[in-house]
Amino acid sequence: MPFCDGTHKQFDASAIGKEGPGIKARASEIPVASATVEEPTVEFIHQLARDGLANSAMQSIGCVAARMCNTNNCPAGIATQKADLRQRLNVEKSAGQLRNFFEASVELMQVMARACGHDSLSSFSSNDLATWHRDMALLSGVKYSGFIEP
Repeated sequence: MPFCDGTHKQFDASAIGKEGPGIKARASEIPVASATVEEPTVEFIHQLARDGLANSAMQSIGCVAARMCNTNNCPAGIATQKADLRQRLNVEKSAGQLRNFFEASVELMQVMARACGHDSLSSFSSNDLATWHRDMALLSGVKYSGFIEP
């Protein structure tokens, strides 16, 4: 399980790939986002992030999805502390790519919000979700919007 104690300090080589100091977190102990009066869409946004927005953002900066983030051997230089691998990541270029990704994502979400009849992204709710994939609808509980043969 990934660990961040908020200090963003670097760990020595012996700590890479292991759980953080003093932490033995289980999936059942991970905090779950819940909607509040101030932010009614927080749960929806967190679900979007868990379902791929984070992976897409990582890929926009050069992640090749090698699935070895915890090994300190990231071939793209993103998830590593090794200087020879880190030099592969052009931070300035990646920052621009990430900015472009988020700006384009927000623009597309605004288009979708308007298509759903909303005037802002904060008006989105899980009721706006639908899928054309029948099995996905059955598994997720998201509304099915495909065609059912008579």
